[in-house]
Amino acid sequence: MFGRLRQKGGTARIADARTIKKSEWAKQSEWPDLLVEEACYQEISIDGQTIRVVRPTDAQLQGKNLPSVQQLAAALSVVPRHQRELTRTALIRANAKGGLRGLGGDGEIEIFPVDAGQGSNEEKVYRASPETYFDILITHECAHNYHGKFWSGAEDVADWQSYADADRSRPSPYAAESGGEDFCEFIVLYPCEKLLQSMYPNRWRRLQAYQAR
Repeated sequence: MFGRLRQKGGTARIADARTIKKSEWAKQSEWPDLLVEEACYQEISIDGQTIRVVRPTDAQLQGKNLPSVQQLAAALSVVPRHQRELTRTALIRANAKGGLRGLGGDGEIEIFPVDAGQGSNEEKVYRASPETYFDILITHECAHNYHGKFWSGAEDVADWQSYADADRSRPSPYAAESGGEDFCEFIVLYPCEKLLQSMYPNRWRRLQAYQAR
């Protein structure tokens, strides 16, 4: 689904990693694992945009099914530039957080380890295609930053929800969680423009109005 966007997207350039010390890092909220003293900092540049990456060391990444910096860069490259430009920092977390796959907001995205529970749907999707798994996840979390460009409060969320309700179907079961999750799940399908226009005409019309601003 993301192949066309990957071809259209800019080439991602990855700066060399540098080891950072917890005691020297100003924002402890960015630290991937508070129980360890070292982490890695890198920058990914795409289309003239630089995204900061704070991640566990390569040794700490082992066995956690977290994206490598190469996988992260590949996934960011499929996010259209106008949607990606609101994301400035990617935080790769070493430990799971209550079953969450990721979080997005305030210019950041956070990625958590894949649920490795026996037979979990999340793990099945990951095992089938890590590339697709991370493409979907990164696009979704970047979309949380993207809707911040248009929404400033509950009224804006309710406005989007009114268009979503008018379509009478959801992009995914998870879209039922909130207006924000509905928006992000809709954006995940962005490569399928004809499908979006036919299946979700009201959401599509509202998105076009946003983008025309």
